[in-house]
Amino acid sequence: MQDHPLASAIGSAFARQRVVVSEHQATQFARYLELIERWNQVVSLTSIKDRPTAILRHFVEPAAAVPYLAGAGPRVLDAGSGVGCPGVAIKILDPEREVTLVEANGRKATFLREVVDVLELEGVHIAAGRFDELIAAKEIVAPVHVLLARAWTSGWGALLGQAAEVMAPGGRGLLFTGEQTLRSLRRNLVVPRPGAPTMDEDWRGAVAAGWQVRRTLPLPHLDRGFLVSLELPGE
Repeated sequence: MQDHPLASAIGSAFARQRVVVSEHQATQFARYLELIERWNQVVSLTSIKDRPTAILRHFVEPAAAVPYLAGAGPRVLDAGSGVGCPGVAIKILDPEREVTLVEANGRKATFLREVVDVLELEGVHIAAGRFDELIAAKEIVAPVHVLLARAWTSGWGALLGQAAEVMAPGGRGLLFTGEQTLRSLRRNLVVPRPGAPTMDEDWRGAVAAGWQVRRTLPLPHLDRGFLVSLELPGE
């Protein structure tokens, strides 16, 4: 893959957050950005139109999750992938991962297929459909070692409860959330109490599965944005 004129700017954006990327990775991100911008002219992929902000939010921000992948198995599941964030970025940054991108919107799923094709990403699978229906139909290959999600809109507690059905023992969750969701995670999962009442019915499945909040990392480029690391019980 040849160098790209945007690669230098993208590499510099990563460097400002103390993340080192290779020339090849910077070029992949540059071509990825071009695809996002071209598609966004006709399909509403993302509300972020400013290029520096797009680089920061779609590419650099997911890099915060990479250290939390250490020691986890290879299979990664990105729920509600949308523009491909954070799943595609994680794949570029950690190429040995096997990534499944779940997206219910048909046109966004088609976009993700083109990204995979243009960037020649191996070991990336597109699961087009609603997350709960794909889980119920057993169309998500188990075991999943890491669950990723950002900008999830269908209930974080329900997501964790449903995902637990395909997660490996000791599986991890890496969630990019706002302050309100962080409060809910802490209230329900910091001290898990399987079978006990929770503040919200939506969280019962997540509590029963044994999800625990392990660490919370503020995202310095966002106002009240956080990366939350969770873990399931081991065998």
